[in-house]
Amino acid sequence: LKFTVLISVCTHFVACLWYILGCQAGHCRETTWAQVAQLTLPDSSNAVHYINSIYWAVATMTSTGYGDLSATNVQEMLYAIVVMVVGKLLFGFILGSIASTLANLETQKVQFEEKLSAIKDYMKENH
Repeated sequence: LKFTVLISVCTHFVACLWYILGCQAGHCRETTWAQVAQLTLPDSSNAVHYINSIYWAVATMTSTGYGDLSATNVQEMLYAIVVMVVGKLLFGFILGSIASTLANLETQKVQFEEKLSAIKDYMKENH
């Protein structure tokens, strides 16, 4: 649950910053990713803007990168590079944490089994 919340918050934050690069004050600019996604059309809703931004964030952070939404100017390219690196670090951190948690569970199991074995040996010797 902790990792799901972390990924969700990071994805939301990345998506919001991506949206700001293409659209400011509710107005999507020309020559940005928003134009390619046709968000400059007057009938596009805020929900469509957000979904497009989340879609880009997930595709970029996971290195899926379908290519249908991509950076169209230098600002967007620099931001995309940062997001790719942060995405790798985030998923590396999460995988490392999961591996560490599983290793700690195994250590606790081994310690328990060692104590149980010592108790059994004591009982055999003193019974």
